[in-house]
Amino acid sequence: MGIPARISTERLLLRPVELTDEPAMLAVHTDPATNRHRPEGTPHGGRVSSDLRKWVEQWAEYGIGYWAIETRSDSELIGFGGLRRAEWSGESVLNLYYRLRPSAWNRGYASEMVGAAVNHANTHLAGTPVLIRTRPDNLAARRVAEKLGFEFRSEHGHGRHREWVYRLPTNKGPARSA
Repeated sequence: MGIPARISTERLLLRPVELTDEPAMLAVHTDPATNRHRPEGTPHGGRVSSDLRKWVEQWAEYGIGYWAIETRSDSELIGFGGLRRAEWSGESVLNLYYRLRPSAWNRGYASEMVGAAVNHANTHLAGTPVLIRTRPDNLAARRVAEKLGFEFRSEHGHGRHREWVYRLPTNKGPARSA
């Protein structure tokens, strides 16, 4: 059983990505500000469009994937994020990811989306580990992970390709409030 396709939180609507989200996805994912912690730099539009198509296919194939994140008050698409099945160090996991427009930063939206994703994973995919991978210098992402009960587990890579892996302890129950 997968995660419900649409999830509402107090301020957000999380819905499966659609091909019609391409302009918003390009705007968010090619913005240099949203890529400052990405070692490869800002991706080109073709890469972003390809990623969107893969995300849409993942929803169709697995019934789980990354969401378009909209505000409930005005339906503004402020970013993308959610859970995707992945393999990490030989283990099947759920990769938790998000990227928001800079205008949506520092409003608690990331914590709200992450909390909803974790709660739904615990309900519908219990026992599947949830990971957040981020750069050591991405303090905002590290704060979100730690605030919601993720624990630092390991460091991989070196130099600008170094990343930290956070893991939600299994049988953790609902995520803490954001």
